[in-house]
Amino acid sequence: IFDTSFSGAEVQFGNKVTFTAGAGRQNMDNDSDFTQKFGRNEDTANYQYAGLGYADGKFVGGVDYHHLNADSFQYAKEDGTKQANEDNANIWLAKAAYRFDKTNALNGFYANNTSADELDKAWSAQYSYKGAEAQNKGTWGAWAAYRYLGDNTDLFSTFDVILAGQKGWEVGTNYAPFKNVVATLRYGHGKNIATDHDIENLFGRIEMFF
Repeated sequence: IFDTSFSGAEVQFGNKVTFTAGAGRQNMDNDSDFTQKFGRNEDTANYQYAGLGYADGKFVGGVDYHHLNADSFQYAKEDGTKQANEDNANIWLAKAAYRFDKTNALNGFYANNTSADELDKAWSAQYSYKGAEAQNKGTWGAWAAYRYLGDNTDLFSTFDVILAGQKGWEVGTNYAPFKNVVATLRYGHGKNIATDHDIENLFGRIEMFF
């Protein structure tokens, strides 16, 4: 639900079990998903978060809490309008991933914004097969996922073809045609959660690693 930097500090303790906490100020400029959905009266929001993580062999998981505070939050409603200003966003999230072997893996998360009355849930489940390795020419991977990204919880989009406020299927593949080069292609098909309008998105990227 978050894929953006913030101005502040973070601390982390532990090895197999980790505790992470951070605080600072989150940018809400005119280019951010958050500001486009919740108004343009605030440039920044106060931001605090904490989480517990666990990693042991094939399994990783964790629970997180995110809190944002600003005067201008206007949560989206299912009829396409916005509710009166709300000062806080309180988001709880659980996440897990399991790798069965070198070729098969599952991952997913579920999140809820307890300060919102509607469009307050976000979740995703993904199956992955293999995966391109930048250092190994000819390696490739593919995946399929279903995502439901409620506007009032998925505040900063972390996905490329199922976006905040949308639900649907994503399929994708990546391939390393040369050493240190990875090409990725993603396709998403689904609906806008609030309006039920069909959506279709395509995303491609070529990365070079040095």
